[in-house]
Amino acid sequence: MDRLTAMQVFRAVVEEGSFAGGARQLGLSNGMVSKQISRLEVELGVRLLMRTTRSLQLTAEGEHYLAGACRVLNDLQALEDSLGERQGEVRGRLKMSAPMDFSIQCLM
Repeated sequence: MDRLTAMQVFRAVVEEGSFAGGARQLGLSNGMVSKQISRLEVELGVRLLMRTTRSLQLTAEGEHYLAGACRVLNDLQALEDSLGERQGEVRGRLKMSAPMDFSIQCLM
């Protein structure tokens, strides 16, 4: 299981307050979201959400995991954003060629 994807799914479910809302936010099926959360709980060995037919509630472990998952996902997004910003920077050596008269009058 891809742990980052599972974290994103978990965060979306909590933000939306439902599996269906989380699925809609991420463009996934309800079944896929449910499966991701169940697998995550099995791998972690704890229950993250208390489910009823009408609501979801975070367990104490779920609150703790959500805080850490949000930190990780936000840090990852910040890292990716900083790389994108760096791609816009001009770096390296610039070579130009121009006629001698232009070089003397404008480039010096």
